[in-house]
Amino acid sequence: MLAEISSLLDEKHYNIIVIECEDLSSPAFLQLCIVDCATRKNVKVIYVSAIRNMLAFKTMASKVMIRQSEKLRFLSVSQLLPNGFVNDNDGTFLTCILEEINKHIEEGDKEVFIMFDSFTVFCDFTNNVSHIPAFIRHLQQFNKNLEIKLVVTFQSKDQISNIILHESDVLIRIKRIGNGFAKDVTGQLYIMERRGETPYAENIFNYHLSDRSARLFLPGMSRPEL
Repeated sequence: MLAEISSLLDEKHYNIIVIECEDLSSPAFLQLCIVDCATRKNVKVIYVSAIRNMLAFKTMASKVMIRQSEKLRFLSVSQLLPNGFVNDNDGTFLTCILEEINKHIEEGDKEVFIMFDSFTVFCDFTNNVSHIPAFIRHLQQFNKNLEIKLVVTFQSKDQISNIILHESDVLIRIKRIGNGFAKDVTGQLYIMERRGETPYAENIFNYHLSDRSARLFLPGMSRPEL
């Protein structure tokens, strides 16, 4: 799947990629593919995780034979949580995230991917979704000479979904087919470039996940291959 995801993204112009998950579909395979695509091109990736620690991430990557790169920086949201309650209109938590991300941006960096594996958490911790657009703007404006690309993942019914979708340049939507455990297909993947005139063009693929691999293929094909 790495080659297919890489070719899909290489053809598109974007600053923000949104991964929208329906039916509790797991986006881990997409996140790993994007991380690997970026690091193979010698692009730094700052991976901000709200749902797993570094050991769990390494285990997940090793299962699909993705090597760890020195260009990857891993931040665990759990280590950045405030000690007390988060009050309404309090942007302290988001400010802390910004500061930690900024620590990993170096003078020689020309392009950086900042990936959030579950943006839902930010809605829960900030108590006010109005902070989210400003947070995104700050991420994009760290350095005027630095090209920053954001990869944001959330569930389709999250409170912040409309805000994030409005900001996105590329939308990748995944949903299970049936219960997601069919022999030959796990779900469907939609990719849409949200630039130019509407209606936006949309490509549709099926995907199949196993313990140690992920395959992307066109609907109607009898087996996963491209």
